[in-house]
Amino acid sequence: EDVRLKKIASRCMTIGQSGQYNYPRCVKRGDVFGARYAMTKFCADYFSAVFLLNKRYLPFYKWVGRAASTLPLLGPASLDKITRLMGEAADPARCRELIESLCADLVGVLRAEALTEGTGDFLADHGPEVQRRIRHPGLRERDVWIG
Repeated sequence: EDVRLKKIASRCMTIGQSGQYNYPRCVKRGDVFGARYAMTKFCADYFSAVFLLNKRYLPFYKWVGRAASTLPLLGPASLDKITRLMGEAADPARCRELIESLCADLVGVLRAEALTEGTGDFLADHGPEVQRRIRHPGLRERDVWIG
C-alpha cells in the first residue's frame, strides 16, 4: 500500500507539472512541440494515477483506453475527457478547460479516498498530502517527485 501511495503522490506532482503548469506555458510561448509533449505526458500520468487509485496495473499503452472504460473510479469519465482533450489539440483554451476538469475530478477522488485534505485543484499541492499517509518512514521521506 505504501508503494501505491508513493506512486500516486508522484503522479500528482507530474500531472500538475505537465498539464496544469507546463502545458499553458508552452502554449503561451508558441512552443507547439512542448505543448503537445506536456499534454501527452499529462494523459499518460493521469491514466497511471487512475489505475493506481483503482488498485489495478496499468496495461500496455494501446490497451489503456479499453481497460480504463471498465474502472469504477474515474474510468469512463476520464477516458471520455482525455479523448476529447486529444481531439481538441488545436484549441488550447478548450484543452486547458479539460485539463482543469480532469484535475478537479482526480482531486475529488483523492479527497473521497481520504488521501488528501488539501484545498484547491492544483495537483502538485496534493502530492505531499498523499505522501504523508505513507507509513514506512524511509519511503515517506523520499522526494515526492520520485515515484
